[in-house]
Amino acid sequence: MQAIRLWHRAVSALSHVSSREGPASSTTALSNPFDVSSDSGKASPTKDENYSSASSNAILHHARAFTNGLEWQIAEGMLETTLSLASVYLRRGSVREAEYFIREAELLADSINAPALLCRALVMKVEVQLQLRQLDTALTTLRVATNALNDMTGSDAAGLRKLHGEYSELLLQNKDAQQQYTDALKMLEELDKMFSGLEAHNRY
Repeated sequence: MQAIRLWHRAVSALSHVSSREGPASSTTALSNPFDVSSDSGKASPTKDENYSSASSNAILHHARAFTNGLEWQIAEGMLETTLSLASVYLRRGSVREAEYFIREAELLADSINAPALLCRALVMKVEVQLQLRQLDTALTTLRVATNALNDMTGSDAAGLRKLHGEYSELLLQNKDAQQQYTDALKMLEELDKMFSGLEAHNRY
């Protein structure tokens, strides 16, 4: 929670020096699992949880203004922190909260037109959907993530192959699942060879 507070401060600092002001963010319409104003039967969230959800929204207001390297670093850091929060809640079994932060990360990545970052958010979204056995929805999300990468290779593409394999495995399509896992492994092996080659080249 401390990390997301610090990213929020960085975004606030940039907003003060930016001459461009966009319209108010529309993300307030999202279902916020930390908002219990209309849910009297549940306990109020902690102060940190309230702060994290508010700060997660805040960056979206400035996302389209990100143009220089520092701003991109802040955007990426905010997104990675948001996905980390989603992962923590998912491991705790709090699916609703995890979905909220995944959606925030997805909106941010889309706002700054970052396909690789968008893919990371969608990958986690698929993981949740597969756990909930929402197979039709998971397939749709997988297709969106694949289109977002637009034939780019790398660890994100390998991760998508792995998820395609898990999807096929749940449908008892074991042959296709094995092929997807094999393709994912080949992608990772090619990456390892590439990095090993670069490391060897830098030595000399």
